[in-house]
Amino acid sequence: MDTPKILFLHGFYASGQCVPAKALKEAFDGEAIVLTPDLPLHPKGALAFIRELCDCEKPDVLVGNSCGSFYAQMIAPVIGIPALLGNPHFKMTEFLKPRIGAQQYKSPRANGNQDFVIDQALINEFAELEARQFSNDSCRNPERIWGLFGEQDTLAHFEPLFLEHYQHSFHFPGAHTPTAQETKTWYVPLIKKLMKTLILILTLTFSLNVSAQVKERISMAVGTYTDGDSKGIYTYRFDQETGKAEVMDSLAMKNPSYLTVSNDKRYIYAVSETDACQASLNIISLNRSGSMHLQKTILTKGADPCYVAQNGNIALTANYSGGSMSVFNLGKAELSTLFLGTTGGPDRSRQDDAHVHCACFTPDGKYVLATDFSADRILSYRIQRQRVIGNGVAAHITADSGPRHLTFSNNGRFAYLMSELSGRVTVFSYKQGRLETLQEITSDSVGARGGADIHLSPDGKFLYSSNRLKAEGIAIFSVDSYTGKLTRIGYQPTGAHPRRFNITPNGRFLLCCCRDSNKIQVFRRDSQTGLLTDTHQDIPLSHPVCVQFY
Repeated sequence: MDTPKILFLHGFYASGQCVPAKALKEAFDGEAIVLTPDLPLHPKGALAFIRELCDCEKPDVLVGNSCGSFYAQMIAPVIGIPALLGNPHFKMTEFLKPRIGAQQYKSPRANGNQDFVIDQALINEFAELEARQFSNDSCRNPERIWGLFGEQDTLAHFEPLFLEHYQHSFHFPGAHTPTAQETKTWYVPLIKKLMKTLILILTLTFSLNVSAQVKERISMAVGTYTDGDSKGIYTYRFDQETGKAEVMDSLAMKNPSYLTVSNDKRYIYAVSETDACQASLNIISLNRSGSMHLQKTILTKGADPCYVAQNGNIALTANYSGGSMSVFNLGKAELSTLFLGTTGGPDRSRQDDAHVHCACFTPDGKYVLATDFSADRILSYRIQRQRVIGNGVAAHITADSGPRHLTFSNNGRFAYLMSELSGRVTVFSYKQGRLETLQEITSDSVGARGGADIHLSPDGKFLYSSNRLKAEGIAIFSVDSYTGKLTRIGYQPTGAHPRRFNITPNGRFLLCCCRDSNKIQVFRRDSQTGLLTDTHQDIPLSHPVCVQFY
């Protein structure tokens, strides 16, 4: 293991030359590299600076004091490293309001500028961050964020608030800013404990990676439309190193246009996208050799189901022509509830009838969200044991959008929507069954009104969305992991009608189902740039439309 790195984030009036910073450097001399930069005055600039420094230096542990702890507890969960929060000041606005005016830093800054001004704009910026400083709850690991509180601290008293979100709280007999001796006596041992925790995690991760390398060959299931030469569902073995595939089995079924695999890899749940009399959810047993056997077929009572999701207890289908969402009790293998979508969008040819295009479970496991295509909105439902209950509207989308597919960031903080008619991707913040719009950005730049699928890379750094009908291909975006917002960085042409696609679990390949080209295109993905390269190792198949890895 390389020499550990510790990034120290100083308090508001301090600098990288403050007493605790110097004490840490002395204490870890020869054991670890201690980085003690001067932080920008404005909090958004400070967070961006810290994130950029973390990307470059890759510290193993964050250590903060006061305002620096305010930053550390927002950054550490996002980048996935431990943090020690010394006397964290979670309400900087209260601290700053009585101090408006000209001020001076209390320790020397590297640029020699000791003067600064506290004004209302600065306070407002802190207020904005305070409002969402604990929004990373779904991705933070409370075991790896520790708090250290001075018993003589008269400035910040936020241990109760800290304990609402974290578990490990420690005390030391000092004030708000620790002395050099207090830093060495109390901070240093806790930092060493955190680093030992990190070493254990890295050892486990290495072991898991070694095991994963033995299993580069994974399986995948592919759904098709059967109006050509396809039988129905196909299983393949796929090599995540070479990008080559070999077929294992096929199962005859009419229009299994969307499917998903159970977490235990024992079942495939596939729709039959047909009229209301035959439209169904099919439960299929699956074994390690890829062979499939139909176990049960349940009518959806809604025409043309085009999406299915399940959580082990409940299955959902989005029924496009039926304009409905079907809810199934998997324990009883029966349809339990049918929810209807609505109309109201301005496109008379595409939104006159109700359509539901996607229904998915939220990352917290408490809600279901469904795209109400013809009403330009996303509906929310609450999960109560084995039941799904209406929960109003999660979000209204810009008129004439036609919301289609929805996906979530790995940490559950953000959701991304691909709209079919507008060809735009909408970025939302997510919390408790509700979505708040943060950004809209163009995927389909030619107005083809054929937006299709959307996925994030496994590491969450890039987002991909497919576009059909004109200039068919996949738009590529980089993701700001802190704000969730997107920047368009590229576009990859594909075969005809790229209805759906997926990315291999190791992130090396993107497989695109080009329905009207009768093939699955295999693209190699650059993990650093996010860009795609055609491997020309197409998988020939009549009208492929869905691929899922398992």
